[in-house]
Amino acid sequence: MLSSGDTPNSVVGKLSRINPVNLQVELSLPFGSTDSPGNLCINATKDTLYFLNTSIYRMEINSTTLPGSAFVTSSANTFYGLGVSDKDYSIYVSDAIDYIQKSSIMVYSPNGQLKTSFKAGINASSFYFE
Repeated sequence: MLSSGDTPNSVVGKLSRINPVNLQVELSLPFGSTDSPGNLCINATKDTLYFLNTSIYRMEINSTTLPGSAFVTSSANTFYGLGVSDKDYSIYVSDAIDYIQKSSIMVYSPNGQLKTSFKAGINASSFYFE
């Protein structure tokens, strides 16, 4: 479970692992006080997590620490939505730009290389894979 926190009230975001059998929190990893993580995704083999925190971050599901650096850095983008394809593990991320014009969608390979980009609707934030 990923919580983004509440910066105005000094509540930090956390990535938590919850046991599905007894619903107990097994691990809770706090983010920094200025972080605002979101858009948690998992790949098809269920061994890798991805999330946004300005940039794209990737971590093994059994990791006991948050990643120390971004997997894909957001330089001139406002990353808004995130998805991981079940078929080829491509990573899709939307850039909301200015929240008025059409979003840009960037598709990255599983190793973080930009494959392609295209335009979508305004404020595109979710991805559906068939």
